This record gives sequence, C-alpha cells and structure tokens, in this order.
Amino acid sequence: MAEVIYRARKKWRFFKFPKGNELLDMGYNVDEITLAIAHFINKKGATRWRINHFKSEGFAGKKDKRITDYFISIVNGLGDTGFRAHYKYPQKELENFNQMSAAKKNQVLTEYAPVVDDIAAFIRLKNDDSRRLTEDELLRLLRHVEYPEQIVSDRTGPLLTLLDYSVVNSYWSMFDYLIKHNVPVTQDWYLRTILDRALSRLSYLLKNDNENKTDIANTAEMISVLMEKGAEAHIDRSEPERITNNTNTQFPAFEFSQQQVQKLLENYQLDLTQMKKMPIPDRHLISDAIIDRFEKERSDFIQQELSKQNYELSRKDCNAYIKSDYFNQVFPGLF
Repeated sequence: MAEVIYRARKKWRFFKFPKGNELLDMGYNVDEITLAIAHFINKKGATRWRINHFKSEGFAGKKDKRITDYFISIVNGLGDTGFRAHYKYPQKELENFNQMSAAKKNQVLTEYAPVVDDIAAFIRLKNDDSRRLTEDELLRLLRHVEYPEQIVSDRTGPLLTLLDYSVVNSYWSMFDYLIKHNVPVTQDWYLRTILDRALSRLSYLLKNDNENKTDIANTAEMISVLMEKGAEAHIDRSEPERITNNTNTQFPAFEFSQQQVQKLLENYQLDLTQMKKMPIPDRHLISDAIIDRFEKERSDFIQQELSKQNYELSRKDCNAYIKSDYFNQVFPGLF
C-alpha cells in the first residue's frame, strides 16, 4: 500500500502538477507559486523557478521568449518538447574584445551597444585566459550599457544583477559605478539577497586573511554601502559572540566570531551588529488556496490509483482462484 501511494504521488508530481508558468496563467502570484512548488516538489525547485521567473523579466529574457515563441509557432509540436531558444552572450561582435586593438575597441563600442548579459558572460569567463577581461575592460564595456539596472537573464546561475556579480567577485570599481547609477540592491524574502552574498564572500575571504587584503577591504566597503542603502540579510542568529547564517542551507553560509566582528570594526569601520535582518512575511498573508486546491487534486489522483491497484489485485485473485484445483473440482469443466 505504501509503495503504491509513493508511486502515485510521484506520478502526480511529474505528470499532473502544473508548471510554474501555467500556475501564473491560472492567476496565482509568484509567492503563492513558490510556496506551492516547495510544498509539492522541493525547496530547490521552488528557488530555481523563482530565479528563472525573475530572469525571464530581463531584456535578454524577453528577447529569448520572443524567438522561442516564434519557433514554436512555425514548428508543429515543438512547444510540447520543452524547447527554449537562447541568444548567445557575449555578442559575436564583442567576443574577442580583449584581443582587439584600441582603435578596434573604439569602433566596436561605437557600432554595438553591450547589454548586461554581455558583461555577465565576460565575468563568468574570468577563468578562461584567452577571453577573460580585466576589471578595467569590464568597466569600459559597462559604461556603454544603456540600462545597467536590467536583470541578467542567463540561467546557468542564480545571480540576478550586475551588482550581484560585482559583489561576489569583489569588483569595487564596477560596484561603485553601479551604485552611483542607482542600480537597485537585490532584496527577496525567499532568495539570497545581495547582502547575503557579500557577507558570504567576506566570511570566505577572512579564512585566507593573509592573501586577500585588497578583496577584504573592497568587500567590507561594499557591505558598508549596502547597509547604508538599507540592504537586509537572512541572519539565523545575531548574538554577542557571533553573527551567523549556517543553519539554513537555502542561503549562503557565513559566520563571524566576536573577534572578527571587532576586527572588522577596527580595521574597516564595518559594524556588522547594525545589519538589518530580512523579515519573512507572515505565512498567513500568503493564500493557502493554491496548496488546498492541489492537495485535493493529488488526494483524488492517489485514490484513483489505489482503486486501479485494488481492481488489479482483485482481478489477479479471481484469475488465480478460477485456475485453482479447488475451483475445478467444484465446477468441473466450467472454464
């Protein structure tokens, strides 16, 4: 019985529970859908869907959707395959930017406008010696981006904005440029905030204190600026002896001892005790209607599967009984 229920729940999850975008079309909001996916699938799936939903709202995300919709409209059945088309970044015209002469770079930047996804793609190539750009080269490209506040639509990672990219890479010049151009800080009660990422980065750097003095100073300054901007973090505990977020695996781990907190205050004028904690919305403010609806649908589906199983077991029992020696003795020659 337990095995039948387990298989039925799994079958319902894969074949009956609507996809996130289908739930949007039904009128449910992003928070309701996030909690429903976490409830019926898992938190990792809910996080991935929420991130990808936000990414689809970016310039490149909308561009990808248009080309995807076009191909689906001309190829019969393509939409049922999960097909998605994506533009490639960096753009072909910018791809070898680090190998261009100064004159060629000027010409390219006159003719082609980079977008945030170009910058993000170059940052992700930082371990590729043949194509990586220095922070100065990245900043030069960034100055030609018309809308630096746009969402980065690439789906290979969770970072939503170039501000996020600047923080996790300790790119102070890029961070400063974006802040001065009023790029908003990433704040979300369910996802990692930009302050979460900055704290995780600083916590990591402090473990290699002797090797990362510049990065530590840059990241500490970033955190100070973010705190001034009202950025909030998912803090598990804030106690005199430590500040930490190690117990919730949904967010990046960070931990600062009392000694580290004091050292950051003395050396970088960074007071981590003044951080704001990200408030989690009252669960009752988010409607349970979506969960109630699909709990019932799942329950009905499981009952149907159990009925099928019981019927099949009954049929097999009947067949076995008909073929038994006892039946043939009582009703000889009936079958």
